[in-house]
Parts: sequence; structure tokens; C-alpha cells
Amino acid sequence: MPDLDPESAEELDHLCETLGKPGEKLRQDVERVCENPSGQRNPRHRFTKKFHSAHRYVQVSKGAKVMEFTTNQWRGLFQLVEVEKGGTVHSLLVFIPVKGQRFFSADDCPWH
Repeated sequence: MPDLDPESAEELDHLCETLGKPGEKLRQDVERVCENPSGQRNPRHRFTKKFHSAHRYVQVSKGAKVMEFTTNQWRGLFQLVEVEKGGTVHSLLVFIPVKGQRFFSADDCPWH
């Protein structure tokens, strides 16, 4: 199970504090995605889907595997990144900043 990268976690914490009770639901949804990034394993979820043409919005190479976090109210783009930590390979789920922001309300999302 990948961990949420520290910068994404920090922005999520700040956003959840600002939102209050709705922030708890957002945090639960992000944790569920960390447990099952594709949503294909049991228990399944529909919080993610492949995101095509990500290079138009973020600094990634053409064809890079980018996923979209999509709930009824929130959007974000993320990648799974392998990092070496203490001699072992570890997976991080990294929300990619778009215009300096990692999480967007559905109404403010720049790619919709």
C-alpha cells in the first residue's frame, strides 16, 4: 500500500482543517485511494480513473501514467512513484500540483 507523499499530505491537512466536517469525507476518500489506487481490488471504489493527455496540465512526459482522483466534489491528479528508502523500494502516491494546487473542487477544476 503506497503512502501519501509529505507535500500532498500537508496540503490535504490544511484543506481538511479549512473545510471542517466535509474535510473528513475527503480525507477518507484519499485514504481509500492510497489503499487501492486503481479501485480494482476489493473493496472496489470509483474514485480514480486514467487521465489522458496529462502533459497538457502538468510537467510529465507524454504517455506518463497519471490518474485522476474524482469524487462528487473533489478532483486531483496523482501518480504512483517508487522511491528508495533505507535500502528498500517504497511506493508513494503523489498528488501533482496544477497551478500550485493539488486538490480542486469540482467547480474549480481546470481540466473540466
